[in-house]
Amino acid sequence: MKKIYAIKNKTNGKMYVGSSRQYGDNRWKTHLKILRANCHHSSKLQRAWNKYGEENFEYIILEKLNDEQDQFEKEQYWIDLKDSYRNGYNATETAGRVDMTDEVKEKIRNTMKGRPLSSEHIKAFSQAKIGEKRSSETKEKMRIAAQGRKHSKDTKEKIGDSCRGKKRSEESKKRYTQMVESRTEEHKLNIALSKLAKKDLTVNQLRDLYNIANKVNKEEYKNLEIEFKVNAQFILNLKLKKSFSIITNEFDKENLNGNI
Repeated sequence: MKKIYAIKNKTNGKMYVGSSRQYGDNRWKTHLKILRANCHHSSKLQRAWNKYGEENFEYIILEKLNDEQDQFEKEQYWIDLKDSYRNGYNATETAGRVDMTDEVKEKIRNTMKGRPLSSEHIKAFSQAKIGEKRSSETKEKMRIAAQGRKHSKDTKEKIGDSCRGKKRSEESKKRYTQMVESRTEEHKLNIALSKLAKKDLTVNQLRDLYNIANKVNKEEYKNLEIEFKVNAQFILNLKLKKSFSIITNEFDKENLNGNI
């Protein structure tokens, strides 16, 4: 929800007036982060903060706006009403977004390095993202950035612990079934090839392993484990078509055609 807020000096009543669309008091937390890093874009507010101390400032909501109201028009109204440029801490006379310089961004980044987020902060950030739709360009950038990324052993254990014992609701099961059934054969093949790449196996290696596994007994899997760097369960699942069946089905067709 849009709102007009102020950072007020409790000692002298002077204010910094701003506007925000952010959830809850996230905007105030952003200001706090910058002020504590001693690099706020308003040098007037930063000097006062350093002089009077954090405990002498408070964050207050001046007005809550509906979707139809102009955010910056209202911000301008309050800047003029409180005279927060001439007799306050606003850096400019007019309302609007103030972009941080690269130098300021770097100072904030260095200040925040290694600082863990509180559960309250994480929850507020999550709430702010609800309903947000990513553009196709953003999705593509995320896809490229994630390529080849592998979870550490510690991360895998945390994921496992968080999921262990968790039961899916009937609605969740239904959605998952619909999603799987809607996948095209090409999509399924791409998923299988991606999993294969994570095992450091090529399609040709998988073909060789599959064909050999179908000719030997389970007791002879040890040599295959060493040669292909996989475990016995992987070989068994491959043989029983519990994994990579979309690829091994093609191998069966090749073998059949070769025998005709």
